Amino acid sequence: VDDPPVPENFGGVHEYMLESGLDGSTEDLSFGPDGGLFLGVPGCLLRVTSAGEVSQVALTGEPLGRPLGIAHDPDGALWMADSEGHALRRLAAEGGVVDTVATEDADGPLLLPNDVAIGPGAVYFSDPCKARLLWANRKASPASRRSPHSLTGWRGRSRFLERQRAAAITISAGTVPRPSARSAR
Repeated sequence: VDDPPVPENFGGVHEYMLESGLDGSTEDLSFGPDGGLFLGVPGCLLRVTSAGEVSQVALTGEPLGRPLGIAHDPDGALWMADSEGHALRRLAAEGGVVDTVATEDADGPLLLPNDVAIGPGAVYFSDPCKARLLWANRKASPASRRSPHSLTGWRGRSRFLERQRAAAITISAGTVPRPSARSAR
């Protein structure tokens, strides 16, 4: 490439946050169905138009702490992994009402939900402090969505993570484990 791309500031988000008294930094971003770019920031969401105009999204309902991961579903709802609120939250497509979808899984409270992805009929999110990848049915009523499902095996711990922990313990004890033929693949 003769002229590599050079990133440029877009939308004056930093300036908007300073002028509005918003602390912290932008986290994740997702394009909404109207073409606006949504950004998670501590305590709220920002929206940037294609012309670069920044505004705070008016929200009602459940409080929003720190949306580390956000993603729009095909119906226009915005799903948020709220790390400070220890919850998976949803912003309805038709208005600024935030509802809490999940605050715990089968083994107890969510600790640090931090990333979201939308799949067919489901929303997937991670909680690295619990070593879990979880999912919830996007189409279910709010009452039935409150217990997300784990995708990472026995009690939410994947065998891979258990092997990694065992290897770390072995290394800290002064020996370096050799990779097995199976793990070297």
